[in-house]
This record gives sequence, structure tokens and C-alpha cells, in this order.
Amino acid sequence: LKPGFDYRCRVSAVSSVGEGPFSPPTFNSRTPANTPATPACPVVAAVSQTAVRIRWATPLDNGSAITRFEVRRDSDFDEIFEYSRRNSEVTFSGLRAGKRYAFQVRAFNQIGPSNWSSWSERVSTLTALPLTPGRPVVCEATITTVTLECVKPDNSGKIISKMVFQRRELRPGGVNSEWANEMSFPAAPGAGGTTSYVVVSPLGPNSVYQFRCAAVNIHGQSNWSLPSFRIRTLPAEPPTAPQHPRVTKIHFTSVDVTWVASDSKGSPVIGHVLELKRLRRVQAAKPIVNGTEYSVDDSNCSPLVSNQVDGIVTSLDIGYRSKYQAQNLEPSANYVFRVSACNGQGQGAWSRWSDVFSGGLPQEPS
Repeated sequence: LKPGFDYRCRVSAVSSVGEGPFSPPTFNSRTPANTPATPACPVVAAVSQTAVRIRWATPLDNGSAITRFEVRRDSDFDEIFEYSRRNSEVTFSGLRAGKRYAFQVRAFNQIGPSNWSSWSERVSTLTALPLTPGRPVVCEATITTVTLECVKPDNSGKIISKMVFQRRELRPGGVNSEWANEMSFPAAPGAGGTTSYVVVSPLGPNSVYQFRCAAVNIHGQSNWSLPSFRIRTLPAEPPTAPQHPRVTKIHFTSVDVTWVASDSKGSPVIGHVLELKRLRRVQAAKPIVNGTEYSVDDSNCSPLVSNQVDGIVTSLDIGYRSKYQAQNLEPSANYVFRVSACNGQGQGAWSRWSDVFSGGLPQEPS
């Protein structure tokens, strides 16, 4: 019998002759009511970027009228939504774009809840622009660079292809420049919430900046994040020491020298100072063996090897290029050179001394 229904019974007797008349019916007798039958799984009726509409059929009440429904989604089992018995179609809003969802429903009556229905078909909301990234965080500032930390936002169903950054300079007196200097960087691999680090350069020394970022996927660019907190770059400094001073070519009375340019440290290099040192030789001490001096034949020694001591230093102010031709040298003499760079903050450190070189090629006899 069905629960919650009224039933009457009557009886008749049957013999070999046939069936007798029915007895008068009993009084009404109702079977006990039970919880509602298990509903059929909900059906997805419509989908948008942030909402899904579902509907369901009202199950059998099993003898006690249905009072309400409860619905939950697979993304959060603990969050249950309650609806009156008149509802059989509802819209879930505030969902994330590009995410898949499934739903269950159950019915209530005076006896209690039914079993949960089976899950509906998993359906994906429509994809959209990425969510707005969080505020960039400044990790480090140097003279001409700033390192930013940015957390990749949710991609709303489509892979984020790049992150876009803009900066603005805060001028004296509280005047802000316009957002400009847009730069793009590949997005860090991984899902939303992945941290990426970006080095923004070149920047002006001793200047105050703010930065903002946005994410880009196939649908376009997200909204701009909140601007970062203000950060000031470090003041400019004298240049670093040039590297690898060397001779590239030797002429009869001149040589071409070059070096690796120094770091300008936020102020352009405007010139170099070159020191050219002419080395002098010293007489080798004669060895003494058993009280007798012996001379040493050094005619076979290379003029570029040993017995070189400090000599006459010539200081030259040269241009900003990383090369120079030293002229009017003595072919028979040996030289070394070093160089330092100059900018608006002053003269930087000296490079190391170059290897020893001769002042020119020997002239051929006429």
C-alpha cells in the first residue's frame, strides 16, 4: 500500500458453488505517512557567465504534503539553499565564469527529508575576462629597477596569456603623472593564485613610482588592479669600474685599447679617465755562489715578462666611448693601462690594470 492513504476493506466467501456477497466495508484506515520519495535529478535550464538556472519535478509526498526543498551544488557541500514548496525552478547567481557545476535537490515534509537526488549533469558557466588582479607588491627597488610581486587572478575559463603593467611617476608637490609605459610579460605557469615576479626597468633614479597590473586572456584584458604603494628608487651613484681592459691592435707608435662599458648607475656616462703607465726595467741582481758573483744572461727573456716595476703614469681625459687610440708611444717600451668612467655623480672606480703590451711595432730597417 501507499503510505499516507485511507483504505477500506470488505470480504466475501468463496465455495465450490461460487462466490458469496461482500461484507459491509470496514471503517477508513490510513497507512502511516513517510518521507517524500527521492526526487529525480535536476535539469539545467539556462547558463550564463555567472549564473545557472535549474528545474526539478516535485516527487511523491508519501502521505504528508511537501513543505520545502533544499538544493546544493558540488562546489560547496556545506552551503545549502532552501526554497518553498512552490518553487521548482531557481537561478544560482554569483558563480565564477568558466567553472563547472552540478546540483542536487531533496524534498521535506512533516516526517522529514527525502534522500538527495542524483547529481545533475555537470555544466560549465560561460567563459569571460579574467578577474581583476590584486594590488602589486613592491619587493625591491634599485637605482633604475623595481621588482614587483603579482598574483595571477582566476582566468574565468580561458588561459591567461600575459600580464600587463603600467606605471606612473609621482612628481614633487603631489602631482601625479598619467598612467603610461605599458609593458607586457608572459604569465607564470599555473592556476589562479600563482605568484609571479616582474622586474620593471629602466626607471629614473631617486623617483617615486606606482604600478598597476591587469591580466589578458582570449576574451581581452581584465580591469586594472589597485595601484601599488608608493616606492622611491635609489639615488644615482658614480659608475662601476669598467671591465676587461685590453689591447685590440698595435700600430708602429700607437695602440688601440678597449674595455667593457661600466654600469652608469642611473646617470649617463659622460666621459672616461685613462691612465697609461710606461713601465721601466730594473737590473736583475747578480747571484752570488760561494762568494763569487755570476752574471745572468737575460737576452733571451721576453720584454713582456717580469722585472717590470711602476713607471711614469700619464692621465688622459677621453670621451664616453669604450675605446681609445693611445698615440706617440715608444715601440721599445712596455705599458699597461686602466680606465674609469665619469657621470653626473662623479668619477667611478678604476678598472684593473691591463696586461703588459709594447708601445708599437719595431720599424723595419731601411
